[in-house]
Amino acid sequence: MVNLWFTEKDLRYRWSEVKQIFWEEWDDQLRLLGRRLLEESLRVERSVGIGAGPYERSDRRRDQSNGYYSRDVICKLGVLSKVLVPRSRHGVYRSQILERYRRFGGDFDRQILKTFTLGLATRRVEEFFTGFFGECGFSSQTVSNILKTVSYELGQYHSRTLSDDIRYLYLDGFRVTIRSAFRRKYTVLFALAEYADGRLEVIDFRAVPSEKGIYWQAFLDDLYRRGLKGSALKLVVTDGALGLIEAVRMVYGFAPLQVCWIHRQRNLVKHLRHRSHRKEICDNATAIFKAGSRNKALLAIRRFQQKWLPIEPRAVKIFIQDIDLSLTFYDQPKRLWSRLASNNIIERFHREIRRRVRLIDSFRDEHSCERIIYTQVAEFNRKQKLNP
Repeated sequence: MVNLWFTEKDLRYRWSEVKQIFWEEWDDQLRLLGRRLLEESLRVERSVGIGAGPYERSDRRRDQSNGYYSRDVICKLGVLSKVLVPRSRHGVYRSQILERYRRFGGDFDRQILKTFTLGLATRRVEEFFTGFFGECGFSSQTVSNILKTVSYELGQYHSRTLSDDIRYLYLDGFRVTIRSAFRRKYTVLFALAEYADGRLEVIDFRAVPSEKGIYWQAFLDDLYRRGLKGSALKLVVTDGALGLIEAVRMVYGFAPLQVCWIHRQRNLVKHLRHRSHRKEICDNATAIFKAGSRNKALLAIRRFQQKWLPIEPRAVKIFIQDIDLSLTFYDQPKRLWSRLASNNIIERFHREIRRRVRLIDSFRDEHSCERIIYTQVAEFNRKQKLNP
């Protein structure tokens, strides 16, 4: 009799092999069951489609069965190999479970879009899924084709009726590069709404040639026609662009307007003659918007002007021009001041969009740009609904 000696390390190693074999067998069995379930579902679907089952005599029969053909299907379980897909003799039956000429089943397209919205380029998405499923007709062109299906959802998004239950509206835009006849900079205009219940939603966006007032007005006019009349609007927050301010006054003339104080302070710094003043003058400017009340803010403005106007005349004049527009937030509930004084909320959202856009050197056209940005917008809005 031979005695076999196993150390604890040997046992751990053998047990890891058993676990690996178990999960491999588990995956194989799941795929086998998944294939059988899919094939049976397709057979039932064909029977319903042609009006009769196999060898059944019926007055409702509209076609004859015509055997099967095999194809590979990619789904959440992986690759289901050689799935038997039924067909009919005269083509009356068309499967709704597996669409024609598509290798992907279930909501696998959505899984691809999800990885795309996380910031992967189309070729990176191809590499990711090919590593799991092998060469099964999956390519960067496949990802591009799936993205084209977003066009319908994008059209619905741009034309849907809007709620008028919006109390705060944040407006801003950022630049992208679009190549049509020539490469040039475009601006994507965004409208972020906060509802009475505190929920945030990007209600619309548009890629336009520039941030001029005519484009902002057309954008806001569209929001107005679709239902955002502004009856509950308490404040519109902008970055201070003149064209945008004029457009807001044209469309929502009775709504209070707040110009982001951080943009105003950046503009102050940009026009300083002596950079050595930067920290002190910024601290004094910030004190205006952290004063605690409108009256205290007005006193802080007078002190600021008396101190800095002789030293930095041009920068100070630009800073205090229409400064009342940056004090409007003081008329809102105090607990909301930090959120309403600037457009930081929409700026944070823009950072996420830019992170995705940086992977793309330039967009083919405006629609291609909006389609890709829509995947980010839809994901943001979905998260806001889940976590209001």
